[in-house]
Amino acid sequence: MPEKFCRAQVRAELDACYARLYGLTRDELRYILDPKEVHGEDFPGETFRVLKEKEVKQFGEYRTRRLVLEAWDQLESGIERVEEIVQPLEPAIALPAEVAIAQPLPEITWIPVDLGLNQVHLAHPTPIQRQTYAFAWLLVNFGTGRSIPSYDVQKYSYFLQRTGIADLEISYKEFARGPYSPELTYKAGTYAKKQGIWEVLGKNIARRRNIGKAVNAAEEIFTNVQQARGIVEQLEKMPKGVL
Repeated sequence: MPEKFCRAQVRAELDACYARLYGLTRDELRYILDPKEVHGEDFPGETFRVLKEKEVKQFGEYRTRRLVLEAWDQLESGIERVEEIVQPLEPAIALPAEVAIAQPLPEITWIPVDLGLNQVHLAHPTPIQRQTYAFAWLLVNFGTGRSIPSYDVQKYSYFLQRTGIADLEISYKEFARGPYSPELTYKAGTYAKKQGIWEVLGKNIARRRNIGKAVNAAEEIFTNVQQARGIVEQLEKMPKGVL
C-alpha cells in the first residue's frame, strides 16, 4: 500500500476518533466535511473547498470525506483494528464528566432582545447577550490588534460551552456554519453594534468603545476564567482540520 495512502488512512481514522470524542453524530461529521453534500449546492458555506477540488482532480473523488466516514462506520461497528486506535487517545481538552458522556445539547430557544437597552450588563443576560460578552472577551484576549476572525470566536465560544465554562446556547450547526452563522453573526452582532461593544466587518469582528464593560460581564458568566483561557490556548494550537 503506498505510503501517502497509509498516511491519509491514519489521518482519517484520527479525524473519526476526534469526532467521536467531541460527541459528534455522523450527520454532523458529514456537515463538517462537506456542507453542500448535506444541504445542497446552493448552500453558501464551505469548509474544505481547496482540499475537495484538489482530491477530485487527483483521485476523481473527495477522498478525505470517504475515508473519514468509512473510519467512522468502522468505529460504530466495533472493528477491533480501529478500537485499538481509539482506546489510548485522550481528548485534547479534558471534558467534565457531564459533557464527556456526550449528552445531546438542548435546542436553542432564542429570547427576543430589546435593542434599545442602554446598558451592557443585566442580572439575567439573554443568550444573545452572553454570546456578545464571550465574543468581546475572546476579542480582547486572543485577537490581533483590534479584530479577530469571527469563525475563531465562534469556535472558541462553542468549546467553552461544551466544556461547561459558560452557558452560551450555541448549537453545533451554528458553530459549524462559521462566518455564515445567522444566529451568532447577525443576532449577537446586531446587539453588540447597538451597544457599542463590537461589530462585524466582513469575516472579522472589531472592537468598539464599550468593549471593556462587556469583557467584565463575560468574566461574570464564565465559571472559571483561567480555565477558559487555558482551553482557548489549547484550541489555538490544534490544527484546523481537527475541529
